[in-house]
Amino acid sequence: MRRCAHTAGVEGQRVRRCALVTVLVVVVVAVIVGRVAWDGTSELAAGRDALAQGNRIAAQKHFLYAARWYLPFTSWWREGVQELNALGGQYASEKAYPEAVAAFDDARGALYSTAWLFAPDVELLGPANAGYASALAGWKKQLDPAVDVERETARYLALAEAPKTVSYGWSLAMGLSFIGYVGLLGLAAWKWDAPGFRKLPVALGAAGCFSIWILSMFLV
Repeated sequence: MRRCAHTAGVEGQRVRRCALVTVLVVVVVAVIVGRVAWDGTSELAAGRDALAQGNRIAAQKHFLYAARWYLPFTSWWREGVQELNALGGQYASEKAYPEAVAAFDDARGALYSTAWLFAPDVELLGPANAGYASALAGWKKQLDPAVDVERETARYLALAEAPKTVSYGWSLAMGLSFIGYVGLLGLAAWKWDAPGFRKLPVALGAAGCFSIWILSMFLV
């Protein structure tokens, strides 16, 4: 009886510790997601406010930040890229080609920087590549009237559409390190009082997985 009660007490402690770890992981993930959502929507709104005030330089900066605060199944990053493409189109219509190139290039850069597991969204990347190539050709035409704009546009478009290296390795590292971190926390919660449980290696492993997870977020 005593042994059964002791076993039940140990099992209860393990369940409570695992529940606590689960709550902590959910809270951490919720904080990160909330921060990304807040910054993404805030930057998009700030960009539109700056654009309404005629400050296109500030607007472009805010739209770029919004486009880079990526979360799956959300819209603000897409709207940030669309705003950058639209801004590039405005510059190109005014023949301000250096500014147009910069805006389209920001849109392209944001799309590639957020392509964690899949290729960039072609509906957004297509206009960005086309605008980038056209603006570069127009800029070159301004510097040298003898330039064939159509030929240069086609050449720059081919370069823009050439396959790019996406950091799939860091994407994989980000996912695996997070799974490893959560798994080691769960193991520690379940086995903490077990005889022979090696706490230090598990703690160091969890710390290492967490560090890789954070690092891969910046390098992905």
